[in-house]
Amino acid sequence: MLNSKYVDIVIAVFMAIFAYINFTNGKTGFVILFVILCVANILTAYLKHDRLKKEENQHQ
Repeated sequence: MLNSKYVDIVIAVFMAIFAYINFTNGKTGFVILFVILCVANILTAYLKHDRLKKEENQHQ
């Protein structure tokens, strides 16, 4: 089964692509929204990875 951090990364990539497409069409409101969501999603994936790494180190 996929780990949720990988799903977060895939969603962030799709949001970045969607933001780029809207940027080329001149819809800057959507671009700002999706860039913020993309960065938040990447931050969430990083925090999940860091938390899992710390939990793994504690169990050893």
